[in-house]
Amino acid sequence: MQSLRGKLFLSGMDENAASLARKWGLGLELTDFCEARKLEEPAAMEAARARCSGIGSLWLHAPFAELSPCAIDPRVREVVMLRFRQTVQAALSLGIRRIVVHSGYIPLVYFPEWFTARSVEFWREFLRDAPDGLCLALENVMEPGPDMLVQIAAGVDDPRFGLCLDVGHANTRVSETPPLDWIAPMAPWLRHVHLHNNDGDWDLHDALGQGMIPMPDILAALAEQCPAADYTIEIRTVSPRCAGFARGAIWRNHDRAGISDLFALHPPGGPRAMDAAARRQAELAKPPGSLGALEDVSIRLAGLTGRVKNRIDRCRVLVFAADNGVTAEGVSATPVSVTLSQSINMTRHITGMSALAAAFGDSVVVTDVGIDADVRCPEIVDRKIRRSTGDIAREPAMTREQALTAISVGMEQAQRAAQDGMQAVGIGEMGIGNTTTSAAVLAALIGLAPEELTGRGAGLTDDAFRKKKDVIRRALTLHRPDPADPVGVLAAVGGLDLAAMTGAFLGLAAAHVRP
Repeated sequence: MQSLRGKLFLSGMDENAASLARKWGLGLELTDFCEARKLEEPAAMEAARARCSGIGSLWLHAPFAELSPCAIDPRVREVVMLRFRQTVQAALSLGIRRIVVHSGYIPLVYFPEWFTARSVEFWREFLRDAPDGLCLALENVMEPGPDMLVQIAAGVDDPRFGLCLDVGHANTRVSETPPLDWIAPMAPWLRHVHLHNNDGDWDLHDALGQGMIPMPDILAALAEQCPAADYTIEIRTVSPRCAGFARGAIWRNHDRAGISDLFALHPPGGPRAMDAAARRQAELAKPPGSLGALEDVSIRLAGLTGRVKNRIDRCRVLVFAADNGVTAEGVSATPVSVTLSQSINMTRHITGMSALAAAFGDSVVVTDVGIDADVRCPEIVDRKIRRSTGDIAREPAMTREQALTAISVGMEQAQRAAQDGMQAVGIGEMGIGNTTTSAAVLAALIGLAPEELTGRGAGLTDDAFRKKKDVIRRALTLHRPDPADPVGVLAAVGGLDLAAMTGAFLGLAAAHVRP
């Protein structure tokens, strides 16, 4: 594994970056010459030299405003060529041989074919006089996807010329490609990466864990596909959090766990993503609310994924089936035989859920973890742990070992879904008596009385509903489950179906699949 030493940089867009880089042993991406005029100012050069002092690893960000290597006007191209040659001379005088340059692409101004052809021509001419050992990295800014940059890099075909992926720029309104999908096409030429986050609309340069970009997935993909690339944290204000990873985890191997831990990331999505999705709904050319519940679904999906624009093509529903011994107390109006019959019906796509899944081409996997019958349906996955649970009003639902086994079954099915490429997974159960056990588990975990949590279920009379709440109260009094021990709660008053569902949620979280 390759160490991250010498690969991580702070951007000079934060005034404190140089001193923090020296303090924490990081590199610096110098931004002193982002305005081209400063290339001709001796004071600017002296300031840059002082800023670089004592920092071992350096990149330089070239000027970019008004400089388009793809410019059609030959006079403009002359100015651009001059400024970039001045940039190289400034870099060499500072001991820097790695330079990030902007592509200059502007949508609706340059046709893609003009842009790529003229860019290849410009960079080939530029590199004819460039020194050996120089490294130029062409950065995406307003491109809709990676294709044009890849064509430029392939057309230039020079070891001194590569690409820089700015993941924040790849997550703005102008990008039509999710940031994660930029990596593979750019990988053969990727030399450098700019890391920052945003809301999916604007180039905010927010902290890594404060936005909609799925940064753990981005970093894992980069580590796997582009192990030689360098990274610059290009945020407006360097967080004190940087101290933690710089002093500790930075020296870890460049693997998935290490790089995810390195940045102490928060999951993407949440309120900011949902706010951005709601704003997008308001901007679409349609009457407000005309899509009904679908609008709310799209907003919630943004909160889950961290992306405003989502496309979910591969889905699976995991159903865990088991009977519950508490039905002996008369808490359900439905006979226990329905557990088996409905489980079979789900595999035949003749229940509401399974029919909808079939209509959309989604798979349904039914797993038997505790049906109180001999199941002779080959479409049902056999992971039976025991036939039904105990009557929680008189005995524990199951042993702790059985609860853990059920959890492991759920994790197994979640792992299989992830391996099969599922983007989203629905989780459910089939088991008569399940509303009684779920109410008992919830009451034990949050400390509320059964009267506040228990629902009537399917078709219970008033007398049966009172009995149901009394049964839950008796079970909680008998077992006194510890809310600090969720496995113990499941074993005492839960169900095998609930335990398997718990494992599925845990497994999907570990695999970064959205339930």
